[in-house]
Amino acid sequence: DEYKAEKALSEEDLKNAISIHHALSIKAVDYEKKPNVLKLKTADWRVFLFQAQSPEEMDSWIRVVNSVAAMFSAPSFPAAIGSQKKFSRPLLPATTTRMSQEEQLKSHEAKLKHVSTELAEHRSYPPDKKVKAKEIDEYRLKEHYLEFEVERVGKITSATLILNTGAPQGCMLSPHLYSLFTHDCTARHDSNTTKFADDTTVVGLITDNNETAFREVVRDLTVWKDNNLFLNMIKTKEMIDFRKQQREHPPIHGTVVEKVESFKFLCVHITDKLKWSTHTDSVVKKAQQRLFNLRRLKKFGLSPKTLKSILSGCMVWQLLRPQP
Repeated sequence: DEYKAEKALSEEDLKNAISIHHALSIKAVDYEKKPNVLKLKTADWRVFLFQAQSPEEMDSWIRVVNSVAAMFSAPSFPAAIGSQKKFSRPLLPATTTRMSQEEQLKSHEAKLKHVSTELAEHRSYPPDKKVKAKEIDEYRLKEHYLEFEVERVGKITSATLILNTGAPQGCMLSPHLYSLFTHDCTARHDSNTTKFADDTTVVGLITDNNETAFREVVRDLTVWKDNNLFLNMIKTKEMIDFRKQQREHPPIHGTVVEKVESFKFLCVHITDKLKWSTHTDSVVKKAQQRLFNLRRLKKFGLSPKTLKSILSGCMVWQLLRPQP
């Protein structure tokens, strides 16, 4: 049955639930009767097959199951030691881990390195053909366990990606990488350097027409940009407010910086007089465009209730939210 958050789980549900701690979910490539089938192998080596409606849904389930198993599975306990030299699998606790994500990552990396080395050493000493069948079974059992662990832990950690500059678009670490890459891009004086996504803005207070500190910050930013970065001079603008005497900005890389009376910063139009007329006109223009679309929909015979839903659910929301 479909799980519902508002519905309490019964004892029967808990009895039939599948524990996915230390589990591994992969595509069932060896199963050809039905398409989009994923294989779930649990910590006690039980195997379950599930069919998804599409390849995308199958990949999504595989990714989610492996992520949950990696985030909440506690580290394994050492295997039991007996008088006989018999291979025993480590104990896999069903409790949730108490380690932080950073500690988990280090634990997974150490685990992957350990089991990979152990698997290579195990394969380098295969059993002799003259040994008993029991010893061969022991060898295969350990090899199967190590292969499973290498695949399971290997699914948790992604491959290493060397970045020369920038951050991959859409990556979960991109915001952190951007903050790390631009950490040393700071102002030496009272000027403020604002960084947002791939935009950088320098805001400085110029008193008594003394532009020395502000120009030094701009020069520092230009030098900092030379570190494997490209400064787009077409998008570089300068706006000076509340000053009658305005000087030309020194060229950057031989290009004259364009001086503007207004510019768009984080979806807000700012003018050199700090007035709202430009921004208000932009919002009104968008509202008129939305109303025109609403009138067109009315001509097609939409009911007032439907038009009201479109207005409140789409158009008003688009006007109030920041526009890129």
